[in-house]
Parts: sequence; C-alpha cells; structure tokens
Amino acid sequence: MPDPTDKEKEELIERASEEVRRLGDQLDIELHLGLSSAMYLVAQLQLAMRHPGNTGEAPEIARGFIDGVIQIMARGGYPATAEVARAGDDPKHDVPATRNKPAGGMVYSPEMRERMIKEIAGKTVAHLEYSEAEGESDPIGAYWTITFTDDSEFSFRFMAELVNQ
Repeated sequence: MPDPTDKEKEELIERASEEVRRLGDQLDIELHLGLSSAMYLVAQLQLAMRHPGNTGEAPEIARGFIDGVIQIMARGGYPATAEVARAGDDPKHDVPATRNKPAGGMVYSPEMRERMIKEIAGKTVAHLEYSEAEGESDPIGAYWTITFTDDSEFSFRFMAELVNQ
C-alpha cells in the first residue's frame, strides 16, 4: 500500500472528526489484559510519558490508566508486581536498554519470558528487593529479586527492558 498523500491524510482526519461530532466520544471499550500484557503496556506508557513533547490531555489519561492498573494489581493479590510497575515511574530504577546481548547479562527471548511467567504463576511473594549495578564491570546491571513464601527466588531486570528485547 503506497504512502498516503497529504490530501488523503487530511480527508481521513476530517472523516474521523465528523464521526466524533456525529457520535460523540462516549465509546466504551472493555479491555481484558493478562498480567504480563498489563506490565508491558504500563512500561510502554511510562516510557512515552517521559518524552518532553508528550503534553496535554494524552499523558493525563495515560497516568490515570497506569495508576488504575497498578491499583488493580495490588488489590488483586499482586502487591509486589504493583511495586515493580510503580518503580517504572522513578528514573532511579531505570536500566539502560540495549538491543545487543550484554556479555554475561540477562537477555529475555519470548520463550524465556513464557518460562518465567509459568515459573512464578500461583506463587505468593514474600519479599521484593532491587539490587543496583556494582559498576561498569557488572555484566548484568541492576535487577529485581523476588523471594516467594516457598523460599524460591526469581531475579529479573526491569520490565521495560523485557519489552525492548
């Protein structure tokens, strides 16, 4: 499909504007997300909200969505997951994203992400700990460790990096 012309773009915007004038903007969209999808979406919205040109009503709506999802996680029995999601709002918890595999570092393929989700499903979190990188020589960098009530542990890098791999 060829790129639309400026005239075609303008016509599409006019048709969309006409729909909103005619129908209003009261469209109710019911959204069902699994926990990992919710985390990915929250991470992407948090990243988008940091863009200096992202101003006005859109980031306010995104902030409400993020806060609502985090509240649902906490009330739904995932308080540690909610805390991890909340950490995405704080730049001190950022981990530099990389498209290249860091030597000895954690890289999450789709298969690994699926295994991780299965490994922690149904477990109860006892403790959540954030560990800072120990300098330039640290190949893994900062990471989270979750300790479950069965004394098993699970470590991972920040969720935004999981999304960007």
